[in-house]
Amino acid sequence: MIQAKIANLFDGSPRVLTVPEIARIARASESFLKDQIHRDKLPCYLVGTHFRVLKTDAIRFFTGEGVSGG
Repeated sequence: MIQAKIANLFDGSPRVLTVPEIARIARASESFLKDQIHRDKLPCYLVGTHFRVLKTDAIRFFTGEGVSGG
């Protein structure tokens, strides 16, 4: 149930998201998300100097279901 509600927040979003996009969608601070990335709790890909997060990993992170790694 909670996963569906969180997934609905990300409806219409691209499959790969930036930290500011996730922060806006989830109403979380960018610094919190970057901290979670540095603690390996939110997997990401580095594109140049910018983090990219798969939408599915963001949903798993916010539902507490674990993540696939990246």
